Amino acid sequence: MKKQKIGIILILLFVIMLTGCAIPNNTTPISVREVQVIYITDVGVSYVPVIADLEIGETKINGSFRGIGNIEELKASALSDALLKNRADVLIEPIYTFSDKRAGIRTISVTGFPGVYKNFRQATEQDAWIRASSKNPPAFLINE
Repeated sequence: MKKQKIGIILILLFVIMLTGCAIPNNTTPISVREVQVIYITDVGVSYVPVIADLEIGETKINGSFRGIGNIEELKASALSDALLKNRADVLIEPIYTFSDKRAGIRTISVTGFPGVYKNFRQATEQDAWIRASSKNPPAFLINE
């Protein structure tokens, strides 16, 4: 009888431990992608840069994310939400707002002005000012 009581108590403790450590179902997993960049700096390699216009919207947009992770990952997810919902390429002057952290879950919101790249074209002589105003201007050829 005593062994049965001990067995039941151990099972109850095990069930309580399992339910007490459960992660709520209303969180979204974070996926992080790594990107590798290769710079074209070898002698004998020439390239023509691409220039684009940036159209900035006049109305602020927002996005948010609720989940578990480090702050930078959560900020990136909130930014991604804002850009995807509003079909924007970039967010100008983003402002992040953090909610209280409860059970490791944090809600992050971001607002800013949407930017969309348009009118992609190869660089010309008229675009040489971009190279001249850069701190580390790349050497590039301009097609005429």
